Amino acid sequence: MSVEQICIVLIGLITCVSALDYVFTLQEEGATPCPDSEDIFIDAYFDLSNIEWMQIDDETIMIRGYVIFLQKVDPSLHFHMQVQKLSSGRWIETAFQIDRPDVCMTLFDKYEIWYDFIKELEANSNLCPPKPGTKYEFHDKKLSTVVRDLTPGMEGTYRSLLKVFVAEKKVFCMIVEGDLVRKFGNDKVI
Repeated sequence: MSVEQICIVLIGLITCVSALDYVFTLQEEGATPCPDSEDIFIDAYFDLSNIEWMQIDDETIMIRGYVIFLQKVDPSLHFHMQVQKLSSGRWIETAFQIDRPDVCMTLFDKYEIWYDFIKELEANSNLCPPKPGTKYEFHDKKLSTVVRDLTPGMEGTYRSLLKVFVAEKKVFCMIVEGDLVRKFGNDKVI
């Protein structure tokens, strides 16, 4: 084979990457406060006692009920999320993160990752920041746990550190942990 042919084959192999689907399964405890955090947990801001999470099947979670916003909040909300992967007993940062210095500017943006979750909220709930007493209702809202089109080798235990700041002061921090498992049968070559 000539050098040109080898280069063409290598470029073809590099650009022909498998895209795999994965299923994310939450750990039983769901969201927990950050261990080194003295901050208020999310339940200081939302009454979560009337919300129900149900696992419908391996790929779907359904949410039913409502949450009520409890406190007045300054409009300068800042949201940060960092995804970490457990590797050899240590949490390693991944390239997956979201940083929104002004949550209210992006909360109802249809291109945001959370849009599918909040687009069905009642019209009177679309205030940001919400006023105390604002009720967010979920009528059998189904959420897919499938993460599509990732590269091979992404299986493992992950956690998301979710932090909310008001006027640069951290007001709450929580961790959502779970496992990413390869979903067989939908592999594709892109």
